[in-house]
Amino acid sequence: KIRWKKTDDNTAGIFVSESMMFQPEYPGENLYQKNFGNDSDALTSLFGMTKPLFANGVSTDFLVLEKVSGEGKILNDYNLLVLSYDFMKNSSPDFHYTLKAWVKSGGILLYIGSGNDIYNTAEEWWQEDTPPYETPESHLFEVLGIIEKVKKLKKKNSKLSIHQKNISDSIFEIGKGIVAVLDIHPAH
Repeated sequence: KIRWKKTDDNTAGIFVSESMMFQPEYPGENLYQKNFGNDSDALTSLFGMTKPLFANGVSTDFLVLEKVSGEGKILNDYNLLVLSYDFMKNSSPDFHYTLKAWVKSGGILLYIGSGNDIYNTAEEWWQEDTPPYETPESHLFEVLGIIEKVKKLKKKNSKLSIHQKNISDSIFEIGKGIVAVLDIHPAH
Protein backbone atom coordinates (compact mmCIF):
# COMPACT_ATOMS: atom_id res chain seq x y z
CA LYS A 1 0.00 0.00 0.00
CA ILE A 2 1.43 3.37 -0.98
CA ARG A 3 0.73 6.35 1.24
CA TRP A 4 1.16 9.62 -0.59
CA LYS A 5 1.13 11.65 2.62
CA LYS A 6 3.11 10.65 5.70
CA THR A 7 0.66 9.35 8.29
CA ASP A 8 2.94 7.47 10.69
CA ASP A 9 6.58 6.80 11.50
CA ASN A 10 6.57 3.67 9.34
CA THR A 11 6.82 5.50 6.01
CA ALA A 12 10.02 5.57 3.96
CA GLY A 13 10.88 8.14 1.32
CA ILE A 14 12.24 6.66 -1.90
CA PHE A 15 13.95 9.08 -4.24
CA VAL A 16 13.07 9.23 -7.92
CA SER A 17 14.43 11.66 -10.45
CA GLU A 18 13.40 13.24 -13.70
CA SER A 19 16.61 11.73 -15.08
CA MET A 20 15.00 8.26 -14.90
CA MET A 21 13.39 9.19 -18.20
CA PHE A 22 16.81 9.79 -19.78
CA GLN A 23 18.17 6.39 -18.71
CA PRO A 24 15.49 4.00 -20.01
CA GLU A 25 18.04 1.73 -21.64
CA TYR A 26 21.78 1.44 -22.02
CA PRO A 27 23.55 2.65 -25.15
CA GLY A 28 25.19 0.23 -27.58
CA GLU A 29 26.83 -2.95 -26.42
CA ASN A 30 28.18 -2.58 -22.94
CA LEU A 31 29.25 -4.99 -20.25
CA TYR A 32 26.79 -3.55 -17.75
CA GLN A 33 23.73 -4.45 -19.81
CA LYS A 34 25.17 -7.85 -20.66
CA ASN A 35 25.59 -8.55 -16.93
CA PHE A 36 22.27 -7.17 -15.75
CA GLY A 37 20.07 -7.58 -18.86
CA ASN A 38 16.57 -6.26 -18.24
CA ASP A 39 17.50 -5.35 -14.66
CA SER A 40 19.27 -2.30 -16.02
CA ASP A 41 16.08 -0.32 -16.65
CA ALA A 42 14.83 2.32 -14.20
CA LEU A 43 11.50 0.73 -13.29
CA THR A 44 13.06 -2.64 -12.45
CA SER A 45 15.56 -0.83 -10.23
CA LEU A 46 12.86 1.20 -8.54
CA PHE A 47 10.78 -1.94 -8.00
CA GLY A 48 13.85 -3.69 -6.54
CA MET A 49 14.26 -0.94 -3.95
CA THR A 50 10.57 -0.73 -3.10
CA LYS A 51 9.48 -4.38 -2.95
CA PRO A 52 11.44 -5.35 0.22
CA LEU A 53 9.88 -2.41 2.05
CA PHE A 54 6.35 -3.38 0.98
CA ALA A 55 7.03 -7.01 1.90
CA ASN A 56 7.93 -5.89 5.42
CA GLY A 57 4.94 -3.61 5.89
CA VAL A 58 6.72 -0.31 5.28
CA SER A 59 4.71 2.17 3.27
CA THR A 60 6.57 4.48 0.90
CA ASP A 61 6.38 7.92 -0.59
CA PHE A 62 8.22 8.80 -3.77
CA LEU A 63 10.26 11.99 -3.45
CA VAL A 64 11.50 13.79 -6.56
CA LEU A 65 15.21 14.64 -6.18
CA GLU A 66 14.88 17.88 -8.10
CA LYS A 67 12.20 19.13 -5.68
CA VAL A 68 14.40 18.70 -2.60
CA SER A 69 16.55 21.77 -2.23
CA GLY A 70 17.81 24.25 0.33
CA GLU A 71 17.06 23.15 3.85
CA GLY A 72 14.98 20.19 2.60
CA LYS A 73 12.06 20.62 5.01
CA ILE A 74 10.11 17.83 3.29
CA LEU A 75 12.77 15.35 4.44
CA ASN A 76 11.83 16.01 8.06
CA ASP A 77 8.65 13.96 7.49
CA TYR A 78 10.75 10.79 7.17
CA ASN A 79 13.01 8.70 9.35
CA LEU A 80 14.24 6.55 6.44
CA LEU A 81 15.21 7.66 2.94
CA VAL A 82 16.29 5.30 0.13
CA LEU A 83 18.52 6.43 -2.74
CA SER A 84 20.37 4.93 -5.70
CA TYR A 85 22.29 6.46 -8.59
CA ASP A 86 22.44 3.22 -10.59
CA PHE A 87 19.42 4.18 -12.68
CA MET A 88 19.12 7.94 -12.25
CA LYS A 89 21.29 10.95 -11.44
CA ASN A 90 20.81 14.15 -9.52
CA SER A 91 21.18 17.40 -11.43
CA SER A 92 23.49 19.17 -8.96
CA PRO A 93 25.70 18.47 -5.95
CA ASP A 94 23.57 20.73 -3.70
CA PHE A 95 21.24 17.82 -2.93
CA HIS A 96 24.08 16.01 -1.14
CA TYR A 97 24.57 18.84 1.35
CA THR A 98 20.84 18.81 2.14
CA LEU A 99 21.00 15.03 2.71
CA LYS A 100 24.05 15.40 4.95
CA ALA A 101 22.25 17.91 7.20
CA TRP A 102 19.21 15.61 7.38
CA VAL A 103 21.32 12.55 8.30
CA LYS A 104 23.35 14.46 10.91
CA SER A 105 20.10 15.49 12.60
CA GLY A 106 19.06 11.85 13.07
CA GLY A 107 17.85 10.48 9.73
CA ILE A 108 18.65 7.08 8.24
CA LEU A 109 19.82 7.02 4.63
CA LEU A 110 19.92 3.69 2.81
CA TYR A 111 22.06 3.96 -0.31
CA ILE A 112 21.74 1.04 -2.73
CA GLY A 113 24.08 0.88 -5.68
CA SER A 114 27.02 -0.79 -7.36
CA GLY A 115 28.40 2.38 -8.94
CA ASN A 116 28.75 0.57 -12.28
CA ASP A 117 26.19 2.58 -14.27
CA ILE A 118 27.46 3.41 -17.78
CA TYR A 119 25.89 6.87 -17.43
CA ASN A 120 28.49 7.73 -14.77
CA THR A 121 30.82 8.47 -17.70
CA ALA A 122 28.56 11.23 -19.04
CA GLU A 123 30.05 14.71 -18.90
CA GLU A 124 28.18 16.00 -15.87
CA TRP A 125 28.72 18.07 -12.72
CA TRP A 126 30.51 15.31 -10.77
CA GLN A 127 33.31 15.21 -13.35
CA GLU A 128 33.59 18.99 -13.49
CA ASP A 129 34.09 19.32 -9.72
CA THR A 130 37.56 19.88 -8.29
CA PRO A 131 38.71 17.22 -7.78
CA PRO A 132 36.57 15.34 -10.31
CA TYR A 133 34.55 12.40 -9.03
CA GLU A 134 34.01 9.12 -10.86
CA THR A 135 30.34 8.95 -9.90
CA PRO A 136 27.70 11.09 -8.20
CA GLU A 137 27.66 8.50 -5.38
CA SER A 138 31.38 9.11 -4.72
CA HIS A 139 30.61 12.83 -4.32
CA LEU A 140 27.79 11.97 -1.90
CA PHE A 141 30.10 9.75 0.15
CA GLU A 142 32.75 12.49 0.19
CA VAL A 143 30.22 15.05 1.46
CA LEU A 144 29.08 12.57 4.13
CA GLY A 145 32.71 11.98 5.15
CA ILE A 146 32.66 8.23 4.47
CA ILE A 147 34.34 7.97 1.06
CA GLU A 148 37.42 6.07 2.28
CA LYS A 149 35.32 3.68 4.38
CA VAL A 150 33.04 2.96 1.41
CA LYS A 151 36.04 2.36 -0.87
CA LYS A 152 37.36 -0.22 1.63
CA LEU A 153 33.90 -1.79 1.83
CA LYS A 154 33.60 -2.08 -1.95
CA LYS A 155 37.12 -3.53 -2.23
CA LYS A 156 36.36 -6.08 0.49
CA ASN A 157 32.96 -6.97 -1.01
CA SER A 158 34.43 -7.52 -4.46
CA LYS A 159 36.29 -10.48 -2.96
CA LEU A 160 33.25 -11.97 -1.19
CA SER A 161 30.07 -13.63 -2.33
CA ILE A 162 26.78 -11.92 -1.47
CA HIS A 163 26.24 -14.49 1.30
CA GLN A 164 29.54 -13.70 3.02
CA LYS A 165 29.03 -9.93 3.34
CA ASN A 166 28.75 -8.57 6.86
CA ILE A 167 26.02 -5.92 6.82
CA SER A 168 27.39 -4.21 9.94
CA ASP A 169 30.49 -3.22 7.93
CA SER A 170 28.28 -1.07 5.70
CA ILE A 171 26.63 1.02 8.42
CA PHE A 172 28.16 4.39 9.22
CA GLU A 173 27.18 6.79 12.00
CA ILE A 174 27.09 10.45 10.98
CA GLY A 175 26.11 12.86 13.71
CA LYS A 176 22.87 11.54 15.21
CA GLY A 177 22.03 9.62 12.03
CA ILE A 178 23.08 6.59 10.04
CA VAL A 179 24.04 5.87 6.45
CA ALA A 180 23.82 2.25 5.29
CA VAL A 181 25.44 1.36 1.98
CA LEU A 182 24.33 -1.74 0.09
CA ASP A 183 26.91 -2.39 -2.61
CA ILE A 184 24.50 -4.09 -5.01
CA HIS A 185 22.45 -3.10 -8.03
CA PRO A 186 19.00 -1.93 -6.79
CA ALA A 187 17.17 -4.34 -9.10
CA HIS A 188 18.69 -7.19 -7.10
